[in-house]
Amino acid sequence: EEEEKEVEEITEEFSENHRTTFVDAVVHLMSTMFLVTGGYIFAVAVPGVGIVWSICGSSMALIIGFFIPSACYLKIRSRKQLNPRSLGAWTLAIFSIFSSVI
Repeated sequence: EEEEKEVEEITEEFSENHRTTFVDAVVHLMSTMFLVTGGYIFAVAVPGVGIVWSICGSSMALIIGFFIPSACYLKIRSRKQLNPRSLGAWTLAIFSIFSSVI
């Protein structure tokens, strides 16, 4: 009986804090439609799946090969002073993100 009351209180609290308004519903619908329409247009415009795989592969190779190691180094050295190696790691991380986006 106590558990039921507790569950009911939690449910009421959640529903009071997470009510969706009309504006929220419209924004959600429009952003979903934009993503689906953009994905469809991109899928129709690309002549083959090989191009998509090559773009994804090159982006992931840059992230795996350059960004993740530099991010791990920066995380390990986060409590220490900025030194030339940390500066190089920051430069490498920023360059790899920039390169993988382009």
